Amino acid sequence: MHDSFPPYAAWFRRRFGIENDQALELFHQTVSMKSVGNLTDFVRSHMLEPFEVAPRVQALIGHFDDLNRAHQAVLKAQRQVELLTPLVADGKRHGELLIEVDRLRHCRDSLRVHFAGLKHGLLVKRLGLLNDELGKVDGQVGRLDASREEQSLRIDGLRQAISDNGGDRLERLAVDIGRKGQVRDARRIKATRYDELATVLGEAVVADDEAFAAQRERFKIWRDDVENREADLQNELTDHTVTLRQGKSEHDQLTAEIDSLKKRRSNIDDQQVRIRTELCAALGLKTEDMPFAGELIQVREDERDWEGAAERLLRGFGLALLVPDAHYKAVAGWVDDSHLQGRLVYFHVRPRKSDALPELHRDSLVRKLAVKPDSPYYDWLEQELAKRFDVACCATQEQFRREQRAITRAGQIKDPTGRHEKDDRRRIDDRSRYVLGWSNDAKIAALEGKRRLLEIHLGEEGGGSATSRRNSKSCKAGAMPWWACRNSPASKSSTGAA
Repeated sequence: MHDSFPPYAAWFRRRFGIENDQALELFHQTVSMKSVGNLTDFVRSHMLEPFEVAPRVQALIGHFDDLNRAHQAVLKAQRQVELLTPLVADGKRHGELLIEVDRLRHCRDSLRVHFAGLKHGLLVKRLGLLNDELGKVDGQVGRLDASREEQSLRIDGLRQAISDNGGDRLERLAVDIGRKGQVRDARRIKATRYDELATVLGEAVVADDEAFAAQRERFKIWRDDVENREADLQNELTDHTVTLRQGKSEHDQLTAEIDSLKKRRSNIDDQQVRIRTELCAALGLKTEDMPFAGELIQVREDERDWEGAAERLLRGFGLALLVPDAHYKAVAGWVDDSHLQGRLVYFHVRPRKSDALPELHRDSLVRKLAVKPDSPYYDWLEQELAKRFDVACCATQEQFRREQRAITRAGQIKDPTGRHEKDDRRRIDDRSRYVLGWSNDAKIAALEGKRRLLEIHLGEEGGGSATSRRNSKSCKAGAMPWWACRNSPASKSSTGAA
């Protein structure tokens, strides 16, 4: 007796020798079946146990992969052994060569000691010979000194005898003759030099005192003229030098600006870019996260006639740095603690709702501007431009006088307070000063043209400086006649250039 069916089923299978539940199930199906539709499906479902083929196939594939990798590892190890075997022999040969090198180096070092000993013996022998020769020379010197003293006594006796017979007067005359001969030779040389210089100056050789005095007076006047001309040439040379130095400094600045522009795409001045680079490097930020406003704004292609006016009005805003709210605290602290060696303006860009743009004037300058579409600051710039630069672009003076906020193509600006401004310290179409736009090809071309003109001017100034320096040296050295120093065409042209 059993309380449930499973224990009973197990006892029943053991009693009748039934090995699994499926056979008993088949028996039940066979007893109760009335028809068999598909014998294959019936046998597969009730007479065959399920057999999982896929796991065993995957296991065989994995086992084969393991065997294949092991085989490849064995082949790799064999190749490595074949490659490393010659290295062992080379290492052994290298050790033997090192030992041989040490042995030969030791032998070479020992040669120094050996030859030093030989040299020492030779030097000792040489010293002995020199000592013997020194003794002989000392004896000879003693004999010569005694002979010299004897001869000196004889000379003194002869001089005394000459003096007693009037010889001192002859000596004084000989000294006077020698001194006066030196004076004569010096005066002769000076006279010859004077005659040569007078001939160079176109003057005749004088033969009396009056002609010589008159000629000297003329030479003094000429000398004063030459000295004045030399001073003028020196002043011209100084002016040329200053001009060349200033031009060289401007040329270096242009070259640095061009090199900086070629490394990037914006038109922002190199000094502003340097400040931003130092700031980002100090705070570990990316320069792309803090662009200048001018890098994201440019004049539309169909409004290029207003590009100069837009550049003049928006220059200060274009050079301003846009600082996102996430970096504002760090940037403000760094700027306050650092000496920038320049001027920096930056805006604290806070997240704001994209409100509707204010109504713009129909001729507003903002309508002629384009903001870089893929910039995260697009909405902020659009709002700021509409708020700050809603200025009427006036084609005529009548419209300019009528509008409250206006600008002309020539760059004259008017605001509601009645203030007018026009800054013509630089040309309005000078592209080397432009800061707007995300392409700087036009600015690079303008700067390179400006540099070429400056190089031509520096070449001309260098030629004038060399001429002035050459004329000044010639006048000072007397290599150029006085009338050439006074009337040199090169000197006159350099004076006009200065």
